[in-house]
Amino acid sequence: MENILCEYDVVVVGGGISGMAAAIRSKENGIGKVLLLEREDVLGGVLNHCIHCGFGKEILGEAVTGSEFVEYLVDKVHKLGIDVKLNTTVLEISKDKEISYVNPDEGMKKMKTRAIVLSTGSREKFKGNVSVPLNKFTGIYTSGTAHRFINLYGYLPGKKIVIIGSHDSDMIVARRLIIEGAKVEAIIESKDYLNSSQYIVENIIEAFDIPVKLGYTVNEVLGTERVEGVIISKGGEEESFIKCDSLLISVPWIPESALGKKMGLRISNSSETILVNENFETSESGIFACGNVLHAYELSDLATKEGFKVGDAIKEYLEE
Repeated sequence: MENILCEYDVVVVGGGISGMAAAIRSKENGIGKVLLLEREDVLGGVLNHCIHCGFGKEILGEAVTGSEFVEYLVDKVHKLGIDVKLNTTVLEISKDKEISYVNPDEGMKKMKTRAIVLSTGSREKFKGNVSVPLNKFTGIYTSGTAHRFINLYGYLPGKKIVIIGSHDSDMIVARRLIIEGAKVEAIIESKDYLNSSQYIVENIIEAFDIPVKLGYTVNEVLGTERVEGVIISKGGEEESFIKCDSLLISVPWIPESALGKKMGLRISNSSETILVNENFETSESGIFACGNVLHAYELSDLATKEGFKVGDAIKEYLEE
């Protein structure tokens, strides 16, 4: 690995909406060299596969699709002359703000910066809260993976779908499945109530007439190589069979805080979020965090505003 490749004033790790917002505001505040590092091949993070409307209203004055909101922010990034490195994985960050990273074009490199923003987002993590044999059959996915398949790659995970869980994000996936031609055979919710907002209940579950099984759990998944059906029951009784060729599981989203842990930042033991003060500064001076790495699942407009606040906080920090 080379020693120090170059120096920046601000490096933002993670090119989702909060990261782009932090970079944009930093540049708008007159900060000289700003860099965005993103491990995927495009900026935008999870919003790239949110092609439904409902994003950016507080920023743009009207609601647009997730991909349109991403495009708005990406355009600003380029117009402001913010440097971007895609397909770039950050390996390590030292407390004196040296960043080691790797990408296909440069190999392994190091850089130095005056301030760092961690906006690494969140990911789905299966915690064993669903008794389903994950490795026995094909056709079992998390809701987030299915959403990505449909909206980014144009693939349906199946034609006859059962979904375990009723979070708002799961219901948005259910709607997209129906629109694309699949049939949602049932929503299986172990609680006696839906874990969805009233808006989602009225505009998706009721509007699309999706069958709901409250208080039920999946006892068994049937099939040979691929899922062919599930047996569900309520309180261990009233067993019934639902034919399906795909099973989607709602799993928790957890912050991608591994970089913070590695460098010894203060992390919440319960939620795995990076702990910050009122200026979004972590336990290490000059290292900030924003977006889903703090909240796991945050509304896009709030994440964007949070990024703007971080950009302002960085300006104050660099002027001290």
